[in-house]
Amino acid sequence: MAHIKSAVKRIKLSYQRNLKAKAFKSSIKTFTKNYIFFIEENKEEFNSTVVLEASKQLSNLFSKIDKSTRLGILSKSKGSRKKSYLSNLLKGL
Repeated sequence: MAHIKSAVKRIKLSYQRNLKAKAFKSSIKTFTKNYIFFIEENKEEFNSTVVLEASKQLSNLFSKIDKSTRLGILSKSKGSRKKSYLSNLLKGL
């Protein structure tokens, strides 16, 4: 453990940032799993309500991904890859 006051403060801040990053990543994974499950579940019955609900979920997921890239939790390219993959799933309907 560090003895210098500023080093102790840095350790605390990095711990808090790490927790926040884990929470963001976990929520993105959860939203992604729910979205993919919804797409797979409703692949057979293609109608406007399914597409509308999927686009709402996709919009929420995009906002989470954008916020995490803005905060530096995800890199720009990883965020773009995720968004591209998810939007292609919706196009597959």
